[in-house]
Amino acid sequence: MSDRGVVSRVAFLHRLLGPADGWTSGRALLTDFCAAFGLRDAGFRWPADGPAVVVVETGPAPSPVFAAAVPVPGVADGRLWADGPVGDDEFLRLAAVALGHSPAVRKLLGPAADQA
Repeated sequence: MSDRGVVSRVAFLHRLLGPADGWTSGRALLTDFCAAFGLRDAGFRWPADGPAVVVVETGPAPSPVFAAAVPVPGVADGRLWADGPVGDDEFLRLAAVALGHSPAVRKLLGPAADQA
């Protein structure tokens, strides 16, 4: 991975952990995630198991794809999937953890997360 690739990924993670109003929608957040990580598509589902309350995707999920748990403090985990030239699973796992701690994702989950 080039230095530029690392910089774009770290910048995305920094923004992800910033204010909740960084994106207008979950799809916009995932579109920026795909751009930063060089992915074709990505998706987020919450909760990971059982009936979904939130599902956001930039496109259809092919098989197989990279998938990781998204630990959301105080509620059930979500699930992140990514399609593209992944190459660095650990950086994607870091992104999944950051996603779960993101004020923007907490806002996306809305009252459902508060009641879970």
